[in-house]
Amino acid sequence: MLSAGNRRYIQTLLTLIEAFLNRLVTGNDKCALLTERNETVEMLTINDFLFSLDIDNVNMFKLCEYMKSSKIIHKVRVFNEFLC
Repeated sequence: MLSAGNRRYIQTLLTLIEAFLNRLVTGNDKCALLTERNETVEMLTINDFLFSLDIDNVNMFKLCEYMKSSKIIHKVRVFNEFLC
């Protein structure tokens, strides 16, 4: 069973992945839509980009530290290889 801290970080990772995938899949990327119509492109700051995805409340530094210390990326990769 996962501890409360691990569960919180994994839920945060899933939220980030879902937000990024939704932006890519739905085509709500303002920059991509504007370039198709030959209009000007608007650059967003990192804060504006995160705010547009509604993930501006995530502490990326703590999340990166968790991913390094827990080696979660390695564990997920190994689990994926095990399933395939």
